[in-house]
Amino acid sequence: MRAWLQAHAPWLLAPELAVCAVGSSALAEACRRRGLRGPEPKDLDLAWTLAPDAGAVLLREHGVLQPTSVHSQTRGTHALTAAGQRIEITSFRGMCQGTLQQQIESDLAARDMTIGALAW
Repeated sequence: MRAWLQAHAPWLLAPELAVCAVGSSALAEACRRRGLRGPEPKDLDLAWTLAPDAGAVLLREHGVLQPTSVHSQTRGTHALTAAGQRIEITSFRGMCQGTLQQQIESDLAARDMTIGALAW
């Protein structure tokens, strides 16, 4: 996944964005790293430290912002396209102002207790 992002959307890997894979994408990566057969995600879901408005601005600047539903927008989720693949990226839930680790932990605690609460 990191190599794919590096090749197709390297700006998403800027440290200040703190982009994390979440959901089935995170589970697939964790399984791959452990040598386990995991799921084959049908999409790429990401989370980042940007607030929804700032995220939309950045995605527009890169010319990749795609329409999303009103429901997605109220959750702080935007869509983008890179190399023909649709990606959803969500602002960290709770928008904790602590360290990056605290922000990620706060985000995961605010997600439902299904596969959506996984991150890599």
